[in-house]
Amino acid sequence: MRPEFVKAMDFACTIKKAVPHQRVIFTVHEMKRLGRGAAELLAIAEDLRHHDIQLELLTCSWQLPRA
Repeated sequence: MRPEFVKAMDFACTIKKAVPHQRVIFTVHEMKRLGRGAAELLAIAEDLRHHDIQLELLTCSWQLPRA
């Protein structure tokens, strides 16, 4: 893993532990900045969920079907 990412995750976890009832949101600009492959993305998402930290993506290229 990348050192700055590890620091950011540690910081988010520290905040969540200090104030458990406060919502903590881990924000990344693009999904590709979060991980380099599906397995890594799933592992990161699970780690965030385990620590009750929300994930926010600022940009996303997914196309959802229209209702």
